[in-house]
Amino acid sequence: MTIENARSLEDPPTLEREGIMLARHASEIRDFRDAAEVRQRYPGDLEALIVETWRAGVPHSAFDDPSCPPGSAARMSIEARVFAVYN
Repeated sequence: MTIENARSLEDPPTLEREGIMLARHASEIRDFRDAAEVRQRYPGDLEALIVETWRAGVPHSAFDDPSCPPGSAARMSIEARVFAVYN
C-alpha cells in the first residue's frame, strides 16, 4: 500500500469518488495531547467543521444534552452517527 500526502495531489479526493474529502478548518484545540482540552473543545470543533463544510445544521440538543457529556459512550455514539451522516 502506498501512502501519499493527499493535500499535494493534483486531483484531491472527493466524497463521491473515494468516500473521503479534505477540508480546511482552524481548530480551537491548542494542544491535541491534552485529553481534557480535546474532550472539552472537540464537540464544538466538530459542529463548526460540519456547518462550515456542508452549510448544514447539527441537532444542538444532542450536543447540549447533559446526559451525554463529552467523552461519554452516549456522546461518542452521537458523534459517530453525525460523522457517518455527513460522510
